[in-house]
Amino acid sequence: MHWRRFFVTIMRVFSNKFTKKRTIWLGYSIFGVFVVLISLFICFPRKTAHRYLEALASRIEPGLVLKIEKIRPALPFGLRAERAGLEYKDDPGNILFKADSFVIMPSLRTLTLRKPAVRFACEAYGGTIKGVVTSGKYNFRGPYRSDVEVSGVRLGLYTALQEKLKRNCSGTMDGALTYDWTQGGFLRGEGQGKFSVVDGRIFFVEPFMDLQSMDFRRINVQMVLDGQKLIVNGFDLGGKQMDASAFGTIYLDSVFDRSSLDLTVSVKPSADFLTKKRALFDAVSFLTRRLEEGRFIVNVRGTLAQPRIVFAQ
Repeated sequence: MHWRRFFVTIMRVFSNKFTKKRTIWLGYSIFGVFVVLISLFICFPRKTAHRYLEALASRIEPGLVLKIEKIRPALPFGLRAERAGLEYKDDPGNILFKADSFVIMPSLRTLTLRKPAVRFACEAYGGTIKGVVTSGKYNFRGPYRSDVEVSGVRLGLYTALQEKLKRNCSGTMDGALTYDWTQGGFLRGEGQGKFSVVDGRIFFVEPFMDLQSMDFRRINVQMVLDGQKLIVNGFDLGGKQMDASAFGTIYLDSVFDRSSLDLTVSVKPSADFLTKKRALFDAVSFLTRRLEEGRFIVNVRGTLAQPRIVFAQ
């Protein structure tokens, strides 16, 4: 019994000493991390980080310029830019995209893919856009691949898009996109995407079927980008005045609003709209020749800025 008590007493003494030592080292470690973080925020080289991000953006796509108003460190090993925007290098002031905040940091995909990878997250147009960009070379000179997720982006706040489309539009967009491109060819890459826009409105350049604009409950789009050819594999619209589905190709131009259209659209007017516009339908002989099973077909040609609608024979 005495030996047992002696053994237990000795173990308790060593245990207490070990626990105290471990606690002391843990305290030193926490204090050291705290000092490093404080020093990082106080002595953070903002100008150097600012130039680094701008140079990295220029390296990835020489045709674009990154503008940043403010930058600071982001935990654990990242950078956070405030009010950042992308502009065309040859056309200063022509904004392609603008974010309220933008965070970039190393991605664990670097270990799994054995390629340099960074992940990003930005708040823009009332929503969030996040993803990962990987490069085929460690000097970040491409080729590049991006996997992007979009959530809650409000198109009504994206003024640059409306300027390029030459019309107002609204709605909340969600979706996903994969995109591959080479250095200097950001606008001529390849990829595929799937998006949805809910509770929105689109305005027409010219009245369509006596409508200046159209409200919709939901738009679903599936597309493939091959160089400067955007292939629309699926387009479904559910609206108050009508439903529509479409497929075809948009041939992209370096001047976005000059991109040419080759789309086939199937339109199904709602019963209420058909009743209100019966005189219009009768005038163009829809009811007797083109309106089959409540639908008619139109071809959309021309450009994004000036689309031309032709009713199929």
